[in-house]
Amino acid sequence: MSATGAKLDVLVLGLDPIYLDLIFSGLEGVPQPGEEIFAKSFQLLPGGVFNIAGCLGKLGVDVALAADVDQGLFGDFMLRELQRVGVRIDAIRRLELGGTALTVSYSLGNERAFLSYKDPSPQRRDVRLLCEQHKPRIMIIPGFPFQAFEPEVLDPLCSVAMQDDYSVLIDSCHCEASLEQPEVARLVSLADVFFCNQAECLRITGEDEWQAGADRLLSFTDAVVIKLGEQGAAFVSHDESFIESAPQVEVKDTTGAGDCFVATYAFGLLQGMSDRDCLRMAVLQGTASVRGAGGTTTLMGREELIEALKRSD
Repeated sequence: MSATGAKLDVLVLGLDPIYLDLIFSGLEGVPQPGEEIFAKSFQLLPGGVFNIAGCLGKLGVDVALAADVDQGLFGDFMLRELQRVGVRIDAIRRLELGGTALTVSYSLGNERAFLSYKDPSPQRRDVRLLCEQHKPRIMIIPGFPFQAFEPEVLDPLCSVAMQDDYSVLIDSCHCEASLEQPEVARLVSLADVFFCNQAECLRITGEDEWQAGADRLLSFTDAVVIKLGEQGAAFVSHDESFIESAPQVEVKDTTGAGDCFVATYAFGLLQGMSDRDCLRMAVLQGTASVRGAGGTTTLMGREELIEALKRSD
């Protein structure tokens, strides 16, 4: 998995800017036109691609985030938070226009609603140069952004993935992408492990059940991980398949839990763990994430996570 002379454990390729999350929780619903609702709690946190990098940083992984932030207060806040959790910022690009993204999250326990804004997309990052500079053992492409389907991004990604000896993890998101689109199928085929939740699996494959969707995805990739929410997660490959149940906890906010799940799976790979143990550990960390607002506020650290994995045997 590790390339010769590798300098970095994980490169998180954020093709979207880092989102600023304004998280309102303790709600019974979302406001209708002309209505005002007060939340029981509020937090201001970095979100989106930060969650994956931040989780890895908290686990002691040597991780860099390649993403955009603005040149103002939002960007200053993002950089401070990245450094606080141990994420390298040398791949961060600060932009006057193109680095602002924010989401208002209405957390309703097991469900969420979002109101978001993102600046028009700036000039694309040089994927080849980023990989040459950092030589990561694992590259994570989170969020399945539409920029990844553009030839100026997808062509270099394909070239890098085919030539370098490292693992590529791709996480889907809530978009209308379908495997019927050649560029979507091409991107999925780059993944050593492809992650999605049940709804994303059905949307991208056009199947009625996630099991059938996972089988279809295996026509393009070696392994598929389906996030099943409070039921846990499933691993499916050409050789084996299994489901890991999730511990029962009080759910405060599911924002970012899927991101931390993917990050922890990558952490397991770096430790040389089996796919089953990677999945078990990811489920434990994803469950820890939902105990508080935002993706990374209630995560387990490296030692606590490893101990939790041992106790779950």
